[in-house]
Amino acid sequence: MDAEKVDSVLNWKTPTSKELLRGFLGAVGYLADDIATVRIPMGILTTLTGNEVSFKWDYTAQRAFDDIKRLVHAHRTHHRKPLDYSPMAARIWLVTDGSVAGIAGVVTQGQDWRAGNVAAFFSAKLSPAQANYPVHEIEMLAGVESMLRHRDILLGCHFTWVTDHKGLTYLLTQKSLSGRQVRWLEKISEFDFEVEYVPGVDNVLADALSRIYSNDSPGTVRAASEYVQHDEEGAVLQGLLSSSAISAPVLTGVEAAALAPLSGRLTRAQARAAARSVVVPSAPAPDVAAPSPAGTVPPATERRRVPL
Repeated sequence: MDAEKVDSVLNWKTPTSKELLRGFLGAVGYLADDIATVRIPMGILTTLTGNEVSFKWDYTAQRAFDDIKRLVHAHRTHHRKPLDYSPMAARIWLVTDGSVAGIAGVVTQGQDWRAGNVAAFFSAKLSPAQANYPVHEIEMLAGVESMLRHRDILLGCHFTWVTDHKGLTYLLTQKSLSGRQVRWLEKISEFDFEVEYVPGVDNVLADALSRIYSNDSPGTVRAASEYVQHDEEGAVLQGLLSSSAISAPVLTGVEAAALAPLSGRLTRAQARAAARSVVVPSAPAPDVAAPSPAGTVPPATERRRVPL
């Protein structure tokens, strides 16, 4: 990592507001996004940046703050390296994992996949349809997406696909496959790989990357590039997002309304969504009402929609 940026993180003063804490987390996320276990203390501090909680810096927050600095300092010399394809080069590993919200993959090279040099990594959000896939298909999709996304560095070399789902070790020999699995196998048939199982507790980095989208509220829509790209369901969603030209997360309902006093303005999509869902009563009627025409009843308090 850049030595100056590491020193900047190490010399960062204790945040005294949500804005300063967001700045610290953003800097660490950019600089040390692939350091194992760094997301754990970052997750503790992220809970203090929400709009519905007050900023209270306690012992737990200070300990997480110090843990992040310690991890960054311990990985000062850590950086991603290109793959070495020479005959005597170390093994190439593709480590993947899937969760209910997303999938992830990491390409490393070394004698041991746990301590190998990271060459590339990614994470992708699952569509609602993909989130309903069986567990073994979500885990397989993580490997398929990783291979196709990193085709430029994995095609033509032998590598080991590391997964924490033991059923995938029989993927290349089993006879009973679903139609979706057959299509995926055809897509990755050009790669030269073997499958190796590891316990889930050891698959730390890929597991953390796959859970990046776990905290997304229902209705949150992200940019098309953040979704799975090499699946039939993903292709349908990509088309819908491209036609709508969504380039940033779109919040709806109460979440969209909560942003109004903070940002001062909303996007058109957010304003329309909030206007459809936020309804407030009109002002109460005065104590002395004007006489109504004969045979009519004064109207009750109306409810009207207030655009944001």
